[in-house]
Formats: sequence, structure tokens, C-alpha cells
Amino acid sequence: MIYVLTVHHLTNKWCEIQTYHIRKNLPDARIISIVDDNSMMKYFDSALLYNVQMEKDSKTTLKNKNLGVITQTSQHSLLLDYLFDTLIATDNDIIIFLDNDAFPFDKSCQQLLDKVMSVGSVGDEVTRVGDKMSSYPLVSVQRLENNNDTFPHPCFTITTYGFWKTHKLTWSLAWPTYYRKRTDVGTYLHYYLEKNNIIWFPILRTLTHNYHPILFGIYESIYHHGAGSRKAQTHLDLDTDRLIVQKNVERNTKNSQMIYDLLSSEGISSVIQQLTRN
Repeated sequence: MIYVLTVHHLTNKWCEIQTYHIRKNLPDARIISIVDDNSMMKYFDSALLYNVQMEKDSKTTLKNKNLGVITQTSQHSLLLDYLFDTLIATDNDIIIFLDNDAFPFDKSCQQLLDKVMSVGSVGDEVTRVGDKMSSYPLVSVQRLENNNDTFPHPCFTITTYGFWKTHKLTWSLAWPTYYRKRTDVGTYLHYYLEKNNIIWFPILRTLTHNYHPILFGIYESIYHHGAGSRKAQTHLDLDTDRLIVQKNVERNTKNSQMIYDLLSSEGISSVIQQLTRN
């Protein structure tokens, strides 16, 4: 079984687009989400209505894991963890964590799933650094374009239920001392994989020249819009001059809406053509 875990809290604009592409390119997947109201539930195989208790329960579960390192949390990390913790699955089931503004746009995404090995207990995963491998316990987008971030990104991450559960993994943020003096969703995961010498497969950005170095990304057969449910700003848009920041955000917002409208009206093929031409 393939389970797609995605959080559609604070916006419903991506529900239809995302689930359409998942069902088209991964027809056997079961899509599970956290949503804000009943009108959004029709898009998913299973959906939970958001309430703040989810975050409290997730924090309690995280505390009970006794990770041994200091971590921080965000609403995003807590809700992704909550979805996993409520899932009933078998060790070999495939788990896909997916941002609400990301989706597979081609059936070749199955090749990424094929790279994930079945891991049900500690020690099953290959950890020999330097060996050429054909399968991995975890496959994920890696956004080197974002200030050379090397950690797995939750916009698209594949693993198995057994691997994630056995290793007590979480999307919590590592304390800055554990990852380059900064925190983000996925930094604890990176810390854990490196500490335990576990090799994972990075999916890199394949369309590098378009409207923004970080937003509107193509990663092999995966599209990630970026900032689809928040202010269209990245660290690359920051500046000591507030007017420059405002100008950058306005440009990003305009491009974001233009690409979203094109995606809604003409589809992903037209979006890729537009991004390639720019």
C-alpha cells in the first residue's frame, strides 16, 4: 500500500490540483490529509478536521520518544508527525510525505518509489558509505538551491512505515547546534541519518533557471510551487532595505498567482513550458 500524507491547513486552493495529479500518476495511492472544513474532505481518501489538540498530542508523542537531542517544533512538523502517528500500516507500506503545493506530474515518479527498500527493523538498511546502491530507506527532495540546504525536505519524501516507526523519526527541527546554526523542518531527520551513517537518495532540482531560484521548482517528476500557503518570501528575498524586500515579495506574489492560474486552466505541461521559456 502507498500512503500519501499531506496537510491542507490554512488553505484549500491546492486540494483539487494536488489530488488530481496524485490519482493520475500514482493511482494506487491512498491520500490522507488534515483539512480545515468538511468541504475539503471530498478530495481525500481519508481526512481529519484540524484542531489544536492535534499539535498538543504530537508534542506529547515527541516527548515520549526520548530522542536524546534538543529539538524544536513547528505547526507543519507537528501535523505531519500527527498524520503518521495515527496511521495503521504494515512495515513494508510506502509512505510519501508531501507539501500541499507539491505533486508528482508524471508516471515516471514510480521510479522514485522503486528506489525505496523495505526496511522493518534497525539494521536492515544499508549504511556502508561509498557503496553504489540501487535502493535506499529514504528518498527525498534536497534543496541545494536554498542556501545549500542538504537535509531531506518534506515537500516530497518517500520512505517505509517500518523505517520511520522503528527509528522513531520526526519532522521536528534540530536545535541549531546540530545543523549549521539554523533550524528547519527536516534538520533533525538529517542529523539522525548522518549520525547513524544511513545513506538516503536526494532528488535534486532539474529545472534551475526560471522565475525564482527556490520557488516553482521541478525535481525530476515532482513539482513544488513553494510558499503556496504563506507569504511568497524566501531568505533570498531578504535585504536590509525594506523597499527591496517589498518589491521582491510583490514580484513573487504576482508570479505565483500567474503560475497557479496557468496550472489551474491549462495544466502542468503549460506551466513547465512557461518555466522553461523564462
